[in-house]
Amino acid sequence: VGRILRALDELGLTENTLVVFTSDHGEMLGTYQMWQKGVPFEGSVRVPLLMRLPGKFDTGVVNDDLVSLLDLMPTMLDIAEVDYPGEKALTGDSLMGREGGGLAEARDDYVIEIGQGTSRWLSLRGKKWKYNYWLADGWEELYDLETDPTEASNVLLGEVNGAHRQRANEMHTQLTEWEREHGLPSSLDEAGQLINLGLPPIDPIRMRT
Repeated sequence: VGRILRALDELGLTENTLVVFTSDHGEMLGTYQMWQKGVPFEGSVRVPLLMRLPGKFDTGVVNDDLVSLLDLMPTMLDIAEVDYPGEKALTGDSLMGREGGGLAEARDDYVIEIGQGTSRWLSLRGKKWKYNYWLADGWEELYDLETDPTEASNVLLGEVNGAHRQRANEMHTQLTEWEREHGLPSSLDEAGQLINLGLPPIDPIRMRT
């Protein structure tokens, strides 16, 4: 990275070059006896995102907006002053929405998803709450990230607090609406609800619950 930045300096390109340091996914690396990616837990879905463009992004500022890699393309188009030519609107937003960098309007939550059919899951991640739904067997998880940042306690297990059940239902509805608009039609039943394929529990997932 240092060599790349020095080369930009030497070529006189620093002032008009957007540099992005990120990754497409994290790795569980043994957390909860799980490895690799493909699960909605923080070790897998959180990635580094550092951006540098003098005069556009403030130096040394840590922004706690909920953002996604889907925001990179709108950001780059915004900086290049190019309109998106696609028929459907992009699901991401420019990170040049406010002075110094960031979204024009902060998000309350964000959808994370992967796979299709039996391998598909969806997650609604807010700053406090995270709700996961697995299509294979309808398994649900709700985590309070403020008090349980390691996602060790699924509050939908055992004797469930009524408020937790209501919150899970509301977040499930949000995920369903997102899937209808942006996701896979095959994930929905005839009534437009997220399907439950009724398969046996997937052992690696259940090991940590």
